[in-house]
Amino acid sequence: LRRVTTDFRGDTAPWRASRDTWNTMYASETDLSAKERTKFRLEEKRYQLHREQTFLTRRHKKVAGPLVTRACSLEDAIDLCCLGDIVANGGGVHGVRVLVTKNDVIAFEIPDRPGLLLIPNAIDLQTQKQWLVQSVTTMCEPPAETNHGVRHGSFAGLWDASLENRWLVPEEKNETIHAPNATANRWRAEASSSNTKPEKSAAIAARVLLEKLRWATLGPPYDWSTRKYKETVVYSQVPDDVKRHCKRLAAAAGHPEFKASAGLVNYYRAGDALAGHVDDAERDMTKPIVSFSLGSPCVFLVGGDDRDVEPTAFVLRSGDAVVLSGKARSRFHGVPRVFVENDETTDGHGALLKAPPELSCPETWHEHPDVARYVRGGRVNVSVRDID
Repeated sequence: LRRVTTDFRGDTAPWRASRDTWNTMYASETDLSAKERTKFRLEEKRYQLHREQTFLTRRHKKVAGPLVTRACSLEDAIDLCCLGDIVANGGGVHGVRVLVTKNDVIAFEIPDRPGLLLIPNAIDLQTQKQWLVQSVTTMCEPPAETNHGVRHGSFAGLWDASLENRWLVPEEKNETIHAPNATANRWRAEASSSNTKPEKSAAIAARVLLEKLRWATLGPPYDWSTRKYKETVVYSQVPDDVKRHCKRLAAAAGHPEFKASAGLVNYYRAGDALAGHVDDAERDMTKPIVSFSLGSPCVFLVGGDDRDVEPTAFVLRSGDAVVLSGKARSRFHGVPRVFVENDETTDGHGALLKAPPELSCPETWHEHPDVARYVRGGRVNVSVRDID
């Protein structure tokens, strides 16, 4: 047997971003356009997931072998769990320093990224567990809007349906959007016989919908056609516990008046990424955005006013938070990579980058083993803003 390695371009799927998407989930070695040559895009490509197809020669014929994840170097990325040590050793090449706050928040900042606050371990393990459970059981439920709404309409009970191997059937014309009682009968049990299974062309498995869940709204949803928040519709509320932690971190950034009135829950699975963008939907851009990372680690890039500024790379872990305030509020940022266990990527200390076992091991998280299995394969991000 002889193994030959070449780049593999995996199944195409849209990269989630605000009006600026990439066309594939995996790296492409084709010539870069002018836009692709920007410093921000080059850093995205540096960190994004590369799957390589291996080939085996068997009886003088080349046959496909297993896919292998290309190694990703994080030597230039700032790991939030190391910020204390970096400051103790003089701040490193970026001049990291501690921001003294009046409350219990220990935040760090970088001089060349003004307004960006980095808060490792911003929320404790119990809070992380609580939010992860809520993210798949309640935060994605009507009246919250999700990425499934346009194609599949509104439906309730996704998490339970996925555990029960149920199928979602098409929405009836007379069903009322965002009415959970009206949508409950859209779930069908998977039959024991394939002859009585719901029609595959019309129905879709709940576990597939869960795996393809990418975002859910908190508070008023945003209408991109009018560039306004839909504050007159029925919408889900930002949980009180999320509000409390947002206010605490926003105050550390100099915004004690912050009201956590709207936000997004983003769901990342293995291979997902969020392209570089600027969050400019709010009327008042002086108010910060507070963002919490849950589950698997990721690379978070923060650049400048345009994509020609080389971004700084950070490694965010579960429980870490970032506040975009001041000048950082209008800077390009994105998530080119999420690290799951089978990526076999290690951090600066040689430890495997993956979700902590307390959140991703069913044997450890006895109360919610199914949530632990979900967390093992991805990341959840909760970002909140003040739209009042």
